[in-house]
Amino acid sequence: GLHSWKLRERVCSNVEALGIVLDKAANKKAVDGKPAFIHASTSRTKLMVIPTDEERVILDEVLQNIQGTK
Repeated sequence: GLHSWKLRERVCSNVEALGIVLDKAANKKAVDGKPAFIHASTSRTKLMVIPTDEERVILDEVLQNIQGTK
């Protein structure tokens, strides 16, 4: 959902009973690759968009596993 405000909105819909309330305006603004809070002030749960380099994380894990087997 990093680059898709629509996906984040769908994932966070109908979960208010769990304390999750999305701020739709903040969610739509969170597309520039910077960390952003996207929860409403009434939300009991904080929601953030956090950019990650998933490919790099996977590579790091693979390299650690390879090095650990030597």
